[in-house]
Amino acid sequence: MEKANCVCYALTVVLTSFLLAWSLMPQTPSHIVMATASIKYATTNVDTGSASYHITKMSSPSPPSLDIKIPNGSSIQGNPSYLPSDLTVKKGNTVTVANEDKSEHTVTSGTGLDDPNSGNAFDTEIIDFGGNATIDTSNLAPGDYPFYCTEHDYMKGTLKVR
Repeated sequence: MEKANCVCYALTVVLTSFLLAWSLMPQTPSHIVMATASIKYATTNVDTGSASYHITKMSSPSPPSLDIKIPNGSSIQGNPSYLPSDLTVKKGNTVTVANEDKSEHTVTSGTGLDDPNSGNAFDTEIIDFGGNATIDTSNLAPGDYPFYCTEHDYMKGTLKVR
């Protein structure tokens, strides 16, 4: 029974130390980092009751991708146009657009070439093969923003700002 108490004591010390370290990490309401830890070993001296431990990993998960890829072959009607075609972001995030197709493309707000508000919310302009562009959402009101390619207006997607 004494060994079980020692193990519980060691785990209590480890968890208490982890929570203390966690409470000291900088956190803001808009960006709370989740951390994980794995215990390599924990020992307890039966005579003195002291515990020692070794935390081998403390990390935070990667944020969700805020990328839109224009895949190779997207200029052929019927192929996937944008990956993902619907992307949800927080207001203020920056979205990176990568053109992996051999044709020029855009990501332009609006429903198509005949939309009178086309490009008012955002427009990457022409992105060459292998090129990148960014969309800054800090000036966009929360809502759904359809977008399309001005070079291939059958390519469509939606940027959802929350």
